[in-house]
Amino acid sequence: MTAERPHTAADRALTPVDRALTAVERALTADQAPL
Repeated sequence: MTAERPHTAADRALTPVDRALTAVERALTADQAPL
């Protein structure tokens, strides 16, 4: 284990959450202003 990325575990846990939020944001944007 290296000390370069002490938050690697947290990043791994938050990555799917960030992707989900991004997907929701895109869906809401598409609903509000469909291209």
